[in-house]
Order: sequence, then structure tokens, then C-alpha cells
Amino acid sequence: MGRQDRIVFDLVEGEHEINEADDGRGGQGGPSRSGGGELLRDLGSAFLARMVGARGWVSRHRAASLIATGVAAAVVLTAAGFGTVREQHRVDLLRTAPGGVESLAGPPEEAWRHVPAGATNLAGWYGFGTGAVAIGRNVVFLEGEQSAVNRSGLHDLDERLRWDDAELVAIDVRSGEESWRVPLGDDPECTPPEAGGAARVLDEIVCLVGRPDERSVIAVDAAGEASEPRRLAPEDLRAELTPAWNGLVVRAHSRGEAPDVDCSDAAMFPRGCTLSDDDPTWRVVVHAEDARTGDEVWRETVPWNDDLSSCLETTVNAGEPVIDPTALSLSVWGGLIHVRGCGVEASFRADGKATTGDDVRLSESGDLFFVQDYDYESNETTATVRTADGAEVLTTNGWLPDVDATDGTTSDMFVLMTELGSSLHGYRLDGSPAWELENVAEAMVGRVGQVGIFRRHDGRSTGIDLDSGDVLWEQSADEVIVDGAVRPPTAFTDGRSLLLASTPDAYQIIYGDDGDVLPQDAGRSHLIAVDVGTGRTRWTVESEDTIWFAVDGRLLSVAADGSLVGYRG
Repeated sequence: MGRQDRIVFDLVEGEHEINEADDGRGGQGGPSRSGGGELLRDLGSAFLARMVGARGWVSRHRAASLIATGVAAAVVLTAAGFGTVREQHRVDLLRTAPGGVESLAGPPEEAWRHVPAGATNLAGWYGFGTGAVAIGRNVVFLEGEQSAVNRSGLHDLDERLRWDDAELVAIDVRSGEESWRVPLGDDPECTPPEAGGAARVLDEIVCLVGRPDERSVIAVDAAGEASEPRRLAPEDLRAELTPAWNGLVVRAHSRGEAPDVDCSDAAMFPRGCTLSDDDPTWRVVVHAEDARTGDEVWRETVPWNDDLSSCLETTVNAGEPVIDPTALSLSVWGGLIHVRGCGVEASFRADGKATTGDDVRLSESGDLFFVQDYDYESNETTATVRTADGAEVLTTNGWLPDVDATDGTTSDMFVLMTELGSSLHGYRLDGSPAWELENVAEAMVGRVGQVGIFRRHDGRSTGIDLDSGDVLWEQSADEVIVDGAVRPPTAFTDGRSLLLASTPDAYQIIYGDDGDVLPQDAGRSHLIAVDVGTGRTRWTVESEDTIWFAVDGRLLSVAADGSLVGYRG
């Protein structure tokens, strides 16, 4: 067999069979060998090999050249295909990740602006964050007339924002067009944005609607299809109620005699209060029901725990705090349902798995509970890490930092902070220590893959390898934008860059050049994008908008006039 034959056959080596004795004139002989690979199969390499070697068409050298070209084309097309698949996978993860944005290649460019017809909850209480939620590719918020608004931002514990003729409005974040609108009526209370944990995408939103003595439940899915209002029974209205995620309404009600709590001699309130009863029968029953049908999904009892530090203050009388031992708090944030009251406190996942403790948080995956207990005497926080089944993984000093933005990937590490946030301790998910760093960070603002981005006390950002604890980069002092006191920045990522949006503090007093106090909304937000791999500043920009968030991979902001602004991806 000549060298030309070997060239032809070697180039198409793979799964397709071509006989070595086939000289292009139809002769057959000798054993068959494998030819054409997985990449060539889609191009019909065996057919190509026979055709280019056919008598009277092309020479053997030309055949080799054509097949080599086919191989190169197959490799390029396959690589491009893999690249497209990887890119789509990256985007899909970002669209459902907290703070995930498809592209931060350049400063945000306005694509559309939606001007609501009435008041909305696009701006959250005190100007922190937003009350809107993400459902599919829509941003969903309340719109209507507010019948009671406390402009000062100060409100009693039992005061709620009142609405008249409110509607639930969905805006497509890519076009700015209204996707659907559902009438709710008076005083809706809907699933909050933190229900899924760090503002994740919800499948549906649940709302309690109507005046206090005639509340009903409505569930609205991603297509805007609303369930028929389900009227709540009078006994349900006497319990604490909250809409959650996964189509649930959660209720908490007490059982047994209320504890007799005395706070007259308390040096520290309510921790210093005392209990007159030796063995209170007080307990709280928490159960979740299907919002559409009312069917019970799970029920759990929270027993008495002898801890009065969770007692709730209801009013202030002549400067003296007053305890209501029967008062309960039921709230939803951070992917957990929290119930709290005198001698009772617990936090539940949507499936009913729970743990006790005052300050409870979930891991990114939702598989681990972090129970954080602050000791007032030692000024230290102890973190106890437990599985969803209650098995203890780790108990140590420290607390779990909040992470605003991730690229949607999973991590096999978690980080605890100690010493007022200056020290970091890396742990594997089984609780085994991996590394520790001293005097490096104040807060964790984002995670991309196994790179954690932390904020230092001086405002600089630091990138740390979460596997090894190695410091990958630090911003230089001249890259930090500081303009008076600002809140901790809100973070976003596209998997390549991290965007930090620093906005004026809601309690900050802003002075003009003439020394006069300026309106609170006179502050501007600073946006700075840093490269995740190097820490290099990619771009910076200022904006008059101070509320920024992300839905379905798109960056959004709320303007001073209440308009919703969408930006190009």
C-alpha cells in the first residue's frame, strides 16, 4: 500500500469502515479498518472518502486535502457548537442566580423605561432594595393607590402599608412591555422578594388580599393566570399569616397558657426579663397550606425554650417598653420562614424542615442551616451548622456572610467571618477547616465559581480563591470610589466581572456646597465593575438612580420619579 493510501485512510480514522484495498476503482480486498471519527460522522466522512477517491474525479493528493479540510471544518464547527452550548449554559445559570446579569462588558445603556400609573412597591421600605419579585422573565410589582403611607419611614410594628384597588403588574425585562395585569383589590400582601433566598426567580406569587376581617388568598403563576380568591376562615384570621413561595401560605398560632413575663427590673430588655411560671405550656403551631386549595402541606410544633430574648415589644408607654407575651412574628426572608415570640423561635424551609435559633440562615444550596448566636457579654458570635435533618456539622466562632451575587454555579466551600469581619475561615461542606486569613475583609459581596469577592474596611475589593484561601488580587486605593457614607454595595455579576453599586445611606445627611442640608434623594449611586480574575477596574459610572436589582439576567433600576428602567444585556 502506498503512502497516499495511508494518508487518506489515516485522516478518516474512526468509526466508519473503509477498505484499505479500495484504490478508487472499486477494488475490494483485505480486512476493513476503522475510519472517520465522531466528529466526521456528522459530515458523512465515509461517503466523502469514497466519493473523493472515485475514478476520474480527483487525485489521491486532492482527496487527502479535501478530507483534511473536512476534518478541520468539523473541528471548528464542533468547537463553535460546544462554545455556544457553554455560553448558553452560562447565561441560563445567570438568569436564575441572585445578582446574575448576562453582560457587564460596558456601562449600562438604557433600553426602555416604564412609567407606572400609580404608586408601586418598586422601592422597598426605607429605600432599601425593591419590593418587586422575579417570575420567569418578568419583574412583578404592586401598583395602585396607597391609602396610608408613612413618608418618614418610621412605623409601628403593627402598621402595614395600605392599598386601594391594587393590581399585580408584570413587565417583560427585555422589552419593557406589560406582560399581564391582575386586579387584587385592597391591602394586598404578597410573596416578598427574599422568599426564594437572595431574590431568586419564583414560579408563582401568592397574595393575601382584602380588609383585615375578610382576607382571601390568590395565587398567580408566571403566565398571569390567577386562582379564584379563596376566603379565609375567621379562625385563620386570628393567626399570624404570611404568603411564602412554592405556592404556600404559612400560618402560626399559639396553644396553651401565655407565659407570665416580668420586665420591671430588667437591666437589658427583653433579655433581662424574668418568668413567673415554672413550666409554661405555651407553644406555637406552624403549618403550611396550598394557596389554591387550602390543603395542608405540613404542620410542625415549636416548643417552649425558656428564652425570653425573643419576646416582642408592642408599644412604648412613657418611654418604658412593654412586652406582649402572646405576640408572634411570622416573616419570610433569606429562603426561610421565621417564627418568633416569647420562648419560641424557629426557622422553616418550604418543605417543613426546620431548626431552632434566633438568627438562622441557609447555605447557598439550601442544604445547611447556619444558627448564629450572639453573646452580649463576650461580644462574640457562635455559628452552629446543621443539616436539614438536624445533624450537627460544625460549631465554632463566626457568622455566615451574606452573598448578594453569584454566577449560579455551586460551591463545595463556605466561609465564616470573625473578629468584626476582619478574619475569614474557609470550611468544606463536611465542616472540616480548609484555610484562614487575618485582617482581609469586612463583608463578602459575591462569588464567581470558586472565587469569592470580599469588601475591605477601606472600601477596596479583594478576590480570594475559596479552595485554597489564596489572595488572588486586591484593588489599589486609587480604584476605590468614596463619596461620604454609603450603604454596603449591591453586587451583580456576569461570571466575568463583578458590578458594585454603592448608594447613599438612607439615614445619611447630605450637605450641599453652601452647607445646607440637601434632600435625601440628592445622592448619586456609584457603579464600578471589576474583573473577577484580576481585580482590574473595567469601567465606572455614576447614576441618579439609587435602587438597582436584576431579573432574568437583565439589570434594572428605579428612578427618582418611580419609573422602572431596563438596560440592554
